[in-house]
Amino acid sequence: MNKTMRSPPSPLETAPIEPYGLLAQAGAGRDALQLDADWLAETTLEHRLLLLRGFDRLDQAGLTAFCARLGKLLSWNFGEVLDLRVHAEPKNYLFTEGNVPYHWDGAFAEVVPRFQVFQCLQSDGDGGQTTFCDTVGLLQRAAPAELDAWRQLTLAYRTDQLAHYGGAIERRLIDVHPLTGAPTIRFAEPLNEQSIKLNPLEVRLLGHSEDEQRRFLDDFIPRLYAAPFYYQHQWRAGDLLLTDNHALLHGRTVMGANVKRHLQRVHVI
Repeated sequence: MNKTMRSPPSPLETAPIEPYGLLAQAGAGRDALQLDADWLAETTLEHRLLLLRGFDRLDQAGLTAFCARLGKLLSWNFGEVLDLRVHAEPKNYLFTEGNVPYHWDGAFAEVVPRFQVFQCLQSDGDGGQTTFCDTVGLLQRAAPAELDAWRQLTLAYRTDQLAHYGGAIERRLIDVHPLTGAPTIRFAEPLNEQSIKLNPLEVRLLGHSEDEQRRFLDDFIPRLYAAPFYYQHQWRAGDLLLTDNHALLHGRTVMGANVKRHLQRVHVI
């Protein structure tokens, strides 16, 4: 912990999460709104993700108040709190039982959020884990020749706006973390065989042939799921998870028919 930061107002038991992240455990009856906002933000940046367990569940007003202490909230057409659960008649693959490939939030927004804050209201059954890739760590361990090649690449993305996001953008594969200055990856993975093909994302590697794009994707995507950069979070009801949206890509595993999963998500700019 940074010595200049204020400590949390009540004792917390902390432990590392493998392969990255920090768990902060509290006793029953603790209020997450009492945690120091500077500590929350700096710890999330340092560890990529911060998992809070043992705190009282927040209602929607409490969740937005908790997140607002970290910074301005990004408001979408549904408001500030997105309910992530399976829809009976989904228009987008996010709300199906299929997997969600890697992406970064806010790709089609005017401002990319600094942090994502998730609260788990329910998690029963097999599957539905949220997946993360530490792109900063991956780039730190990449060969210099690979880095040089990746820095030359630009990808174009397009999807219809049938959910709360959509449009067409172009992004360089290698970007810079706006807060830490570290190189990061900006990449959205195409739908795959485990995805429900609703409102798919079109991905093009600009200036390259279809064969070159296929070879790139076949080589690059498995790296995002390799140790020690890959983390799969198994949700528990009551979890509060803060993540660095600039350093991490994230997705979701397939949910079995017996899964009952309900998350709430807020973006902090």
